Amino acid sequence: MESSEGFGLSQFFDNEEGDQSFRVEYHKVYDKFIRKSPSALEITPIKIAILDTGVDGDHPIFDAHREVKGNRKFRLILDYAPDADLYIIKIADKENASPEARVVVDAINHAVDFWKVDVISMSFGWPSDDFDGQEDLQAAIDKAHAQQVLMFAAASNDGGRMGRAYPASCPESVYSAWLDDSYVCRSGTSYATPILVGISSFLLHYARLHVPEIATKLKRKKNMESLPKRCAQHGADYAPRDDYFFVELSLNKHNLFGGDLRGINYEFVKASRR
Repeated sequence: MESSEGFGLSQFFDNEEGDQSFRVEYHKVYDKFIRKSPSALEITPIKIAILDTGVDGDHPIFDAHREVKGNRKFRLILDYAPDADLYIIKIADKENASPEARVVVDAINHAVDFWKVDVISMSFGWPSDDFDGQEDLQAAIDKAHAQQVLMFAAASNDGGRMGRAYPASCPESVYSAWLDDSYVCRSGTSYATPILVGISSFLLHYARLHVPEIATKLKRKKNMESLPKRCAQHGADYAPRDDYFFVELSLNKHNLFGGDLRGINYEFVKASRR
């Protein structure tokens, strides 16, 4: 992305109280606009490919106290996109290992060509775009972008103020980040990525349900970006902090989802025309 702006998550904490508070507000939105809709079961689920260290089938995935990174990211996406179809691709054996570019290329191509996914989550990156296989990886990203697959990548695994990692730095990826402030306990932005993936999948789900005529247009990067930014705004004077928009969904009147259905749909239609 050429812009210096990115996304953070407002009030998502590593402690149970803050974490729960954020999710409670989010789930109120989800229940009101998705679960309680008479047509909810008629909508094609959002397909999400997760490129990570894989999932341990024997792991109690909903136990937030055990730190198995791939499992935690899987759980986070389920928290925020509970009705999505998830497709897991193992691209590394260890959570701190750098994946081989060719493995990531094959994973992206498989997700796009065979699974026909809507979203790809990549909670990893390289310090720069100077590494073996980068050109092939860029070609796979360009192909996914051309087929209107939304791609999310961690801005950095060392906190939002570090340099932008690749592929988050390339124009086709919607990057996410986690700012390492005093009130944020977890600085690694690889955890912000699955949350933003889940939230964006909800936004796609909402569009398919309430404004289906523009839903496909929201799979364009520039269009989708405007909706999380709108969810971050707390009034006309809102400005990003350190170039990051802190995304928050709630039924409060200042929030995108605090208004009536007609007003919300108008914002979605406006986003689709960017």
